[in-house]
This record gives sequence, C-alpha cells and structure tokens, in this order.
Amino acid sequence: MKTYEELNKEFKGKVAWLQKKCLHEKTEWYDFYWAPGHGDGRVKMCKVCGKTLEHILLPVSTNITTSADFRLFPYKGKASVAS
Repeated sequence: MKTYEELNKEFKGKVAWLQKKCLHEKTEWYDFYWAPGHGDGRVKMCKVCGKTLEHILLPVSTNITTSADFRLFPYKGKASVAS
C-alpha cells in the first residue's frame, strides 16, 4: 500500500504533465476570493486541466462586491501567474 506522500507526489506529477500538454481550449472566468467576502479579482482557468491562465487584479481603491459590479469595471490589466 502506498503512503499519502507517495500518492500525493504521483498525483502532482500527473497534474503537472496534464497542464503541460493541455491546449487550454476550454476556459472560464471565475471570481477570486482570498477569504469569504474579500474579492481580489477574476481568474481564467482551464476547465480540462485546472491551470490558472490569467488573473485580473482589482485595484485596492475599488468598492466592488459582486461579479456584476466587476463586469462594469473598466480595468483590463493582467498579473503574472505562477506556473
């Protein structure tokens, strides 16, 4: 029987391989919250491999509380994303 650490290492390796080979053709934007009620922006994720492809950050001075508010906000900047 494999240990948790062995299974976890094997799983992470398979996910890394999948994300490297994936063409990221099926994506969707999601609201990103670092804690409940604390929106940080939006993330674009691949629906096949789960990789975060883009992260749009909200400036600190905004007062946006819902995804409907966010769609009205003109900020189009992108942050670098860890791979």
